[in-house]
Amino acid sequence: MPPIVELTDVSFTAWDNQTELLAGISLSIERGEKIGITGVSGSGKTSLAHLIAGIWQMTMTGNVTGSLVYAEPRPTVGIVLQNPENQLFARTVGEEIRYGLDNPDDQWIHECLAQVGLEELEQAETHTLSHGQKQRLVIALFLVRQPDILILDEPTNNIDSVTADKLFALLEKQAGTTIIIEHDLIRLSRWADRVIVVGNGRIAAVVEGARLLEHSLFNGFANGYDVAETEKRHIPAGATPLLNISHLSCGWGKEVILKDISLGLAEGEIIALTGLNGSGKSTLLSTITGVIKPKEGSILLGGKEIGGKPAEKLFGSLGMVFQNPDYQLFESTVQRECGFGVRMLALPADLADQRLEESLTELGLWQFRERNPSSLSFGEKQRLTLASLLTAEPTVLLLDEPTTALDFHRLRQLHTLLRSIARQKGAGIIFSTHDLAFAHATADTVMELTGGTIRRIN
Repeated sequence: MPPIVELTDVSFTAWDNQTELLAGISLSIERGEKIGITGVSGSGKTSLAHLIAGIWQMTMTGNVTGSLVYAEPRPTVGIVLQNPENQLFARTVGEEIRYGLDNPDDQWIHECLAQVGLEELEQAETHTLSHGQKQRLVIALFLVRQPDILILDEPTNNIDSVTADKLFALLEKQAGTTIIIEHDLIRLSRWADRVIVVGNGRIAAVVEGARLLEHSLFNGFANGYDVAETEKRHIPAGATPLLNISHLSCGWGKEVILKDISLGLAEGEIIALTGLNGSGKSTLLSTITGVIKPKEGSILLGGKEIGGKPAEKLFGSLGMVFQNPDYQLFESTVQRECGFGVRMLALPADLADQRLEESLTELGLWQFRERNPSSLSFGEKQRLTLASLLTAEPTVLLLDEPTTALDFHRLRQLHTLLRSIARQKGAGIIFSTHDLAFAHATADTVMELTGGTIRRIN
C-alpha cells in the first residue's frame, strides 16, 4: 500500500528575505502511523506541517520546489495550529464545534468535548475561555470530524500537565494518521512510532520513538538544572514589596474568577504562578497590568495605587508579555519592534542602540533583525515580545506563559535570563507557566491558583 503522503526533495524559500526555511525534505508517512516532529525553535517544524496539511499557500509567502503526493483517494487533513484564536470565530463553544456539519450528532459532539474536558462549557462564549481551553476546543473540532490525517502543532503549549497527559492518551487511541509537533521529548518518546528531528530546515535524524532520548542530539536533555542555578533568594521578613496586592477580586465582565487574593513581590524576587487551565493565571496578570479593572482590593506599585490604571500609564515601570505574541507585534521589522520601548522612553541614541542589540542578542534574535515579525515562528515571536519589553528595563515584569513553544535549550536560556534580571538588576518578576520543573527551578516562590484562591506550594 502506498504511503498516505510522501514528500520528495521539498524546499521552501521565503519571498521577503529569500531565507530557505526548508531544504531538501524527503519523507514518507504510512497510514495509521504516529509521527512526532521535534527540533529547536525556528527550525522549520511548523513550515513542514503546513506543507503536509496542504495549507502553505494560505499561511506562508514563498516558493516551494519538489513534490508532495497524497494517496488516492486524497485523504482528509485537519491541523491544530499553535495559536487557537486563528481557528475560532463562532460565538459559543457549541456553535463552533457544529459549524459546517450537515447532520451534527449531539451525542458524539458531547463525547468529543468530554474527551478534552470541555463538556460543561458547551454554552460558554468562546471569548471567555482561557488560551488552553481554546486550544482544547480546536482539538475537539477535529476529533468530531475524524480526518484521515490529524496534525497538531505543539498542542501542549498552553495546557496543564494533567490535561497534556490525557491528550496523549487520547491520541494513542486515534485510528488515523497522527502527526504531533512537540518539544516535550518524554511524552513524545512514549507515544510516537517515529520521531522526525528537524534542524535548520532539514531532517537531522529519524529516530524510533522509544529510542528518542538515547539519541546523541539530546544528550543532556534530562539533566535538568544545576543546584547552584536553582538556589532560592531569601526575602527578609518585613521587606517593603515592589508590588503589593491586597484582598484583590477580579474577573472578566460580571464573572468573578479570583477572590481575596493577597500577594507581595519584593525587589529581585521571582514568583511563578501555576494552576490548571482556566484557574485565573492570565486574569490575575491582566488585572495587575491594567488590562482589566479590579472588582475589589488594591494593587500598589512602589507604594502607589495602580489598580485600574491603563497599561500605557505604567510603561517603563511595569511591563507584561502576553500569552499570544501576535497581540503585541505591529512593526515592520524585528529591529523596529524591539526598539519600540526605547523610543517610548526617548533614550539617547547610543544607549537605545546598546539596549536594542543586547536584548536581541540575549534572546537569539539579532540575526533576524531585518525580518518582518510575522515571518517568525511562534517561539521566536514570543522571545521578540520579551526582548522589546526588556529594552525598557521595567521595575516589575509580568510574563504570561513565557515557556510556550520553547525547546529545552531556550528554556535554559530563559531560566538564566530571568534570574539575571532579578539578581543583577533588582527587578521583580511574576510569570505563569504549566512547566512545573521550570517554575521550581527558576522562581523563588511557586504559587498555585485553584478554586478562585491562591496558595504557596514551596
